[in-house]
Amino acid sequence: MAGHVASDLAYVIYTSGSTGQPKGVMNQHDALSNRINWMNRQYGCSSTDAVLQKTPFSFDVSVWEFIWPLIQGARLVLAKPEGHKDPTYLWDIIEKEQITKLHFVPSMLSNILNTSQLFGLQSLKQVFCSGEALTSQQIIEFRVQAPNVELHNLYGPTEAAIDVTFWDTSKYETGRPVLIGKPIDNIRMLVMRENEQLCPINVPGELIISGIGVARGYLKKESLTAERFVEMCIDGNILNVYKTGDIGKINFDGEIEYIGRNDGQVKVRGFRVELKEIEACLLSHKFIRECTVLKDDNRNALVAFVVCSMDLNPIAIKDYLLGKLPSHMVPSNVHLVSELPLTPNGKIDRGALIKSCDFAADDKILPPRNEIEYELCRLWKEVLGVEQLGINSNFFDLGGHSLLLTVLLSRMNLVLDEKLSLQDLFRMPSIMQILEFVNNKSIGSVSLINVGDNISYLKPKISKGVNVVLIPGAGNSFEIFSEISNLLADQGVGVYFIHHDGVDNDLSPNSSIYEMAEKYAGQIKCLCSKEPMVIGGYCIGGALAFEIYKILLSSNVNILSLHLLDTFFSLVDDLVSNVKEPKRESESYESYYTRGFFRALSEIYSIGTPFTGDDFIGLTPNQCLMKLIDSMKLENAELIQEWRKVIWKRYLSEKAHTIASRSYYNNVNSSLVGDVFKSSSVPTFVYKSSEFDGSETSVGYEAFEELQARWLRHIGLDSVSFIKLKGLHEKVLQENKLDISTCISKSIFLSDILI
Repeated sequence: MAGHVASDLAYVIYTSGSTGQPKGVMNQHDALSNRINWMNRQYGCSSTDAVLQKTPFSFDVSVWEFIWPLIQGARLVLAKPEGHKDPTYLWDIIEKEQITKLHFVPSMLSNILNTSQLFGLQSLKQVFCSGEALTSQQIIEFRVQAPNVELHNLYGPTEAAIDVTFWDTSKYETGRPVLIGKPIDNIRMLVMRENEQLCPINVPGELIISGIGVARGYLKKESLTAERFVEMCIDGNILNVYKTGDIGKINFDGEIEYIGRNDGQVKVRGFRVELKEIEACLLSHKFIRECTVLKDDNRNALVAFVVCSMDLNPIAIKDYLLGKLPSHMVPSNVHLVSELPLTPNGKIDRGALIKSCDFAADDKILPPRNEIEYELCRLWKEVLGVEQLGINSNFFDLGGHSLLLTVLLSRMNLVLDEKLSLQDLFRMPSIMQILEFVNNKSIGSVSLINVGDNISYLKPKISKGVNVVLIPGAGNSFEIFSEISNLLADQGVGVYFIHHDGVDNDLSPNSSIYEMAEKYAGQIKCLCSKEPMVIGGYCIGGALAFEIYKILLSSNVNILSLHLLDTFFSLVDDLVSNVKEPKRESESYESYYTRGFFRALSEIYSIGTPFTGDDFIGLTPNQCLMKLIDSMKLENAELIQEWRKVIWKRYLSEKAHTIASRSYYNNVNSSLVGDVFKSSSVPTFVYKSSEFDGSETSVGYEAFEELQARWLRHIGLDSVSFIKLKGLHEKVLQENKLDISTCISKSIFLSDILI
């Protein structure tokens, strides 16, 4: 047509995206033409087809619903307004009009599947999904109801002419991720880091779109256009690209896995949390059909909304999540709903969900009843950074962890005029429990007492004559043992905790595994060697457990079993250097460690953008500390001083333990280790968790698994039980579904001591 070119504006369609602010996206004719022609070549459309147009005009899927059938001579069937929300109406019109092709937003597809409305639709050939992440459960249910119908997963923002990738769900295999596939014609998809460097295979980054489909920008929003529509130099070529804000990764087959929004990462009580990760965990439950997880900004808390196929209660769901996720990722509230409300575009209406909740009734917070309870609540609010809590609130449910406990401990002891330990707070994570313990500890309750320079003892009410010695990792990380110790004490088992110097006391931390083992073994022999014992250690504590085990074995102490949790972590130290942040040739290990330590804490505690390791180059450890403290934006001078003290002690102790660990694993004779195990009849359990997920901020999970397996093969531990945990907080053992506590108890039981 004279005077018109392919780059002319075709349409403007408004989208709020993740910002909630409407913005008009300007798409061109060449982009739209490319998208429609690709769809026709890929899926085909003819006069024998009937396409159902049911998507509201404000959603860009409606564009292809109109244009594709019309240019191919197919029938275009218009659904009645709001008809896309009525499963029964949709079944009737698909059957009556013999619809062959139609589109569903995944949330709307769930509504259809939940009412079994896809059974018996003989005319249907192809269903397309886009607009939200398609789930594995939706694919599986779709196959049941419509086994002869194709289901295609499309991905694309409004800013790139409807869709830019495609994937045939017939490729889906149970247990594998749902993909968004490969780019459509004349589109290039890139996965990039924040520094605009391409990500390697299977490394997550931001999805970047290049090619003919990229829109002009936003109508009359020049600054926003300049922010999202940019030029990038890729392989020596200048490309016009759109930065989606979505996170994904490319696999070895060149197909893309969608992970979530980068603004779907929220910060709750100092922790960065991926909401999609929690949703994926919920959907792994066989009785959960749909869910969404939101952050309630008013309460600074996570909230889950769940649609179940069978009766579940919120407590059971939270327990399920606690078995798979760290406590800070478990929603404070779980609401059971019959269905998830949808927007006019068929997406989940998250705003409506938040407004529908009565949190006060659900939380059942017990307010403080006296001056001491009031003061303790005030301290907890200040340290945890929360607005609401009660004397029955669980410290860990509110985002607490060992470092925060350490900050809190001395201040609580001042208020209570007590000498509570970290282990006390792990065992009694609410103000109510702590006060009940303080008030009743003299009348026969299970109590924790210091019995040596580095040992405390959890004394059971009735002893069965057997003890467990638990040795934490660097920084006295007792979280891993908190549930175990309570269970064992309830069963009549005495529990001894080892405390490393330099964390809970003012002694200098030790940087030698052998010296620590000699010191701890001497105290253990004096205190509890007359009764049979189990020894367990986590991370560096596992190496100590092994060395203590050797010393006690030579002294004829009756050891029932040895438990090593993530013990061989330090074998991958060189891999850590490569994965996290390559050490500079001229840099000392201490400097490298210091940068890594404060970078890791910044990921959790900094307000705003966290620091990278490079931000600490050239700084002394004390300067790094002050830089981190400043980024936390604390206002209370007393709290600032407490944080400085706690972080500094943690830095010194963990540095000493890292040095000890490196030295130990560089010098230990692995064949002698194997000889010790093989010459002993003591059953040994080696546990490995999957917290190392392969991201750039953690050790590669597969590499870690291979290195540890190689170590075990090398020392010939044929008789050792090698147990792979799905996560530190799940504690589920391979096939037999036992947790660590039960495993320890079972090993004692097998020795005919604990019934």
